[in-house]
Order: sequence, then C-alpha cells, then structure tokens
Amino acid sequence: MLPNLELILVALLYGSFISCVMLIAIFVIMNSLLLAFSLILFSIVLFDFKDGLSLLRDQYSTIVEPSVKLGFSLILGLALLRGINVVSNSRESFENIKVKFRHDKLREL
Repeated sequence: MLPNLELILVALLYGSFISCVMLIAIFVIMNSLLLAFSLILFSIVLFDFKDGLSLLRDQYSTIVEPSVKLGFSLILGLALLRGINVVSNSRESFENIKVKFRHDKLREL
C-alpha cells in the first residue's frame, strides 16, 4: 500500500473544503454584484421614465390641455342647457298642476 495515504486523504479533504468555501464566497460576491447591477439598472430606468413622463406632461400642457378645457366647458354648457330645460319644463308642469288644483277647489265650492 501507499505509505502516506492518510496524509494524502487529509490534504484532499482540506483542499475540497477550501474549494467549497471559495465557491460559496464567489457565489455570494456574484449574487451581490448581480443585485447591485439590477438596482442600478432599475434606478436608471426609473429616472428615464420620470424624464419621459415630464416630456409627456410638457406636451400635454401645450397640446392637449386646451382641448380638454374646451371639451370640459362644452360639456358643462350642455349640462347647464339640459338643466335649464328640465327646470323650465317642470315649472310649467307644476304651474299646470297648481291651476288644476285651484280649478278643482273652486268647483267644489
């Protein structure tokens, strides 16, 4: 047999242990780098998205906002017109009901 087989096995086990510790350390370092890269990429995308929204907001304020205001004023005008029509029609019907009620009261007397 080999004279120093135990020492060779101990060296092999020690080397395997050191390799395992180094692989775990490399795995942790790579995961932390991946996490840092992902966070940086996400922050860059977030800032670009914010800038894109500010550009859209500027375009909205110059192009779309007057149209929206005009549309809102037209809708408000139509709603007021319909409300005035409803009030005037209900007033006429209320007047008719009042006249009929007076006529019925006078007929009873």
